[in-house]
Amino acid sequence: MQEYLKNLGIELKIAGLFFFIVAGLCAMLSAQVSERNLYKERGRWGYLNGAEQIVIPARFHSATSFSLGRATVEYKGKWGQIDTNGHRIIPIRYDDPYFIPDENGIILVSRGRKKGAIDTTGRIIIPVKYDQVFPYWRGMGRVKRAGKMGYLDTSGKWVIPLIFDSLTPVYGENTILAENAGKWGILGMNGQQFTDIKFDSLERTPSSSVFLAFSQGKTGYVDTLGNEVFTYKKELLPDPGRFKDFEVLSEAVHSLEKCNDAKIIQQERAIEIAGNVGIRAEIKKNDHLECQLDLWDNMCCWRLCLISTSTTREGECRFTNGCTAVLTRTIWISSDSGEILHSDTQRRLYPNYE
Repeated sequence: MQEYLKNLGIELKIAGLFFFIVAGLCAMLSAQVSERNLYKERGRWGYLNGAEQIVIPARFHSATSFSLGRATVEYKGKWGQIDTNGHRIIPIRYDDPYFIPDENGIILVSRGRKKGAIDTTGRIIIPVKYDQVFPYWRGMGRVKRAGKMGYLDTSGKWVIPLIFDSLTPVYGENTILAENAGKWGILGMNGQQFTDIKFDSLERTPSSSVFLAFSQGKTGYVDTLGNEVFTYKKELLPDPGRFKDFEVLSEAVHSLEKCNDAKIIQQERAIEIAGNVGIRAEIKKNDHLECQLDLWDNMCCWRLCLISTSTTREGECRFTNGCTAVLTRTIWISSDSGEILHSDTQRRLYPNYE
């Protein structure tokens, strides 16, 4: 019995060794088959396998090494991509060799003066017939032709038709500013029109859904629900981020209009009062004083804000290239009586990494 087990063990070792040798040979043959090395013949490029056998004849004027099973090749000034067997993945018809897909797998291409887009299989997403094709953003590609702009999705279907003079994406938000004949409006990512195309200009504000608008000599706010409020002075517009909804913001704008008409304390006097308690702009290039009508507990007031900057190496700042210290001192003064209603001081440090 012991002799039998001994012989069985020897046989198993031999079988294991044989399997290891066969597996190694298969791996070597596979590597030789899959390996592709560039070679040049009569001024053209092709590919050899690991056994130095020609697998893709030298017919390209330019070629790159394979990466992830693809190589970029050029023939008569046009570029494309092939697989390890020489089959075309991306047709050799494009002007640029940079077939780099974005996060959606979209590749921008060009032929002559016309632009388009394909996917990684070479399938055409945007036909090569546009004057400009911009990088995809949130699954949509902006195109321009004959002076008009529109948006296509990743399947090539229109989301926003090619009818606008200008389309400006609001990065970080789900909105697009659209312009036609010098007038602006707000669109959604699905092409929904949030406002009429009627404003002279639109600008972002710190509030994501509210935009600063100019129209017919007035300044105001509009939001993505189509609400709007306008006044005759930009200085009467409060920070929209302070208000819970557009209705409260509109009420504040109208209240500030009344404050402006009824104020007794003028701006110069408010600045003088603030200076008496240390809120004054010294003659320093790093000081900035803002003075604007505001509301404090629904009372009309002047809000004066003095912003001073300096450099410091205190605390954690010693581990960087110092810090910029921003000191903000704010005071609210009644525009009726000159009484100081409230004051606030904040100091923040911003590391300097450069």
